Amino acid sequence: MKEIERKFRDFLNKNNIHNKKIVIAFSGGRDSVALFDLFYRYKEKFNLKLLAAYVNHNLRGADSKIERDFVENFASDRNVEIRVKSIEPSFWKEKSGESIEMRARGVRYGYFTEITQKESADYIATAHHLDDKIETFFINILRSSGTEILSSIPEKSKNIIRPLLNVSREEIDEYIERAGLKYIDDETNFENKYFRNKIRNELIPVLEKIKPEFRKNFSAIFRYFDEERKFKIAAGKKALKRILIYADKKNISIDYVKFSRSKPALRKIVVKIILKKIGYPAKPNAIMLDILSKTLKNKRVFYRKSNLLIQSKSDRLYFTNVSIKEKLSVIINKLPIEIDTKTYGFRFSEKTTVQDYKNVFCFKRDENCFPLTARILTNGDTIFIQNKERKIADILQDMKIPKNLISSGLAICDNQKNIIGFYIFEEFRVSENFYANPNYSTVTGERL
Repeated sequence: MKEIERKFRDFLNKNNIHNKKIVIAFSGGRDSVALFDLFYRYKEKFNLKLLAAYVNHNLRGADSKIERDFVENFASDRNVEIRVKSIEPSFWKEKSGESIEMRARGVRYGYFTEITQKESADYIATAHHLDDKIETFFINILRSSGTEILSSIPEKSKNIIRPLLNVSREEIDEYIERAGLKYIDDETNFENKYFRNKIRNELIPVLEKIKPEFRKNFSAIFRYFDEERKFKIAAGKKALKRILIYADKKNISIDYVKFSRSKPALRKIVVKIILKKIGYPAKPNAIMLDILSKTLKNKRVFYRKSNLLIQSKSDRLYFTNVSIKEKLSVIINKLPIEIDTKTYGFRFSEKTTVQDYKNVFCFKRDENCFPLTARILTNGDTIFIQNKERKIADILQDMKIPKNLISSGLAICDNQKNIIGFYIFEEFRVSENFYANPNYSTVTGERL
């Protein structure tokens, strides 16, 4: 019992979990009961504010009511507030491409995140332990998920912490027994219709028989994998920095010639980092990486799946999360003003002098043009440039920007709805009628 408490304290100290507000992901099962009890024991020592969150999936008939009563009483007995979400049974009858197991996980984490944000909590604490990590390792191996996930479940990821990740199921059982804690046993854990349960109930016992101390060995292996993973990510970030041209929350463009010259393993890491930066949840798959390998042969790249778009234009490679839809229309009556799109922010102000007109998004201030309008570029937009009205989509071609990314740009219009200038991917163009010059006050736009 003292060993599990030592590991728990070490985790809190190592990750500086002091003076924090914690949402405990609580199910009433053995593991989460142990986690709850440990937090309760040490809340004063570490000055923690605790809140429990529980999702009743209503998948187990009358047992679901028993489970809910148990978790509410457990929290109440310890004077810890609990938030409860109940899922209607009809929800599970709706058609979905996901298994019930995956849908349930999505519902739980969605609710835990919602409560964390609503309560301004610092962390969500889950009860994953060493046996869970080993099981996940084998699941990933058998699904050919790739070497980057061999380290399995991380101790900490963003605002999710897993204080028991180096604690075995056996240690949890011992803690529960010595502390005299009650818990709810989910009978589905013993059914082998779920892939994880097959690993737990069939493969793990064989490993125990062959090598009883296998958990200790796996714990050491995971440390090696974690060190390697951190090294790869650092190398990937360094490589991305060298080839990065532009980045916001929706788009990233890189020098695809330099990208092509990178080793395949490094390209994969770079792509993984890029997808994470633009908020796309999937990892690079074999098809995507094969298409990107065409850059080695100077062929045009175009890849579209779900909400991810990858395409090349000249010597650039663009990654776009198309699920992020820009909707913006802001009236500008006076300056300065800050404008936020979903992917980037801009500050417009008035200046009497500008050092470099060619490299700053700026235009002549004309009082007769106010109020101005800031909005998202659209396909039919035109601008007066090169002594004529030109389609902005055609100008993007000259700028080595794909036409289909036009909605990533910001347009500034006068009171007659004519476009004064536009900004896209750190590039800008201004109507010839509004070229800035030293004889006029100038409006400048700066990325925030």
